[in-house]
Amino acid sequence: MLLFETSYKTGSIPQDWKNAHTVPIYKKGSKAEVKNYRPVSLTSVVCKSIIRDHVMAYFMENELFSSKQYGLFKR
Repeated sequence: MLLFETSYKTGSIPQDWKNAHTVPIYKKGSKAEVKNYRPVSLTSVVCKSIIRDHVMAYFMENELFSSKQYGLFKR
């Protein structure tokens, strides 16, 4: 949490959070054709986890989720 708050206050993001590894993910069809793959960027798990936790807390505190929202988080 301290890392997120420091990043937010200073307006800077650690270099590791800016880096991503892009990998091709096979969709369908011939594996020999490039068009049958889609790129996916693998980014920092720590960054995604911290941001998710803060966004979820904000949405929960401000009751921004629909009462019909279910399945992806615990209330």
